[in-house]
Amino acid sequence: LTLWQPWAQLVALGHKRIETRSWGTSYRGPLAIHAALYFSREAQARLLEPAFVRALGRDTAMAFPLGKVVAVCRLAGCERCTARNTPGEPELSFGDYGPGRWLWRLEDVRALPVPAAACGKQGLWEWEPPAELAAWLDAAPFPAERMTADGGNERQRAIGSNVG
Repeated sequence: LTLWQPWAQLVALGHKRIETRSWGTSYRGPLAIHAALYFSREAQARLLEPAFVRALGRDTAMAFPLGKVVAVCRLAGCERCTARNTPGEPELSFGDYGPGRWLWRLEDVRALPVPAAACGKQGLWEWEPPAELAAWLDAAPFPAERMTADGGNERQRAIGSNVG
């Protein structure tokens, strides 16, 4: 799942557990959290907002990996945003909970020991992790499988999707 920085870093550090998207998915299972290659000035300005300062500190020179997978997690649920499921702070500051948006619930988040270079793609995409991460990923707290369209299980490390 490709996210802009600093939101990818917020997920990797465990501060952001809900990603908001313009579209929903029926997929449930492992996801790779990928930091987009571009870090906009608008996004950098958000680093000065109180919720971001509390989560990331005041040091805006903090290294934000770009074009790399920074964490893995499990997509546990996806639902339309409503008044009943909109979270409080600080999560509220980290997403767009407007009309028509979708909440993607992320669980079992684990930051990679070293971010891994990867190219994000539009839609759902598979990430093939580098060999040096294989043992670390095998110890992930969720099964590295997903259900295929025909109902069978297909072994895979993680699935991603483009910024949305």
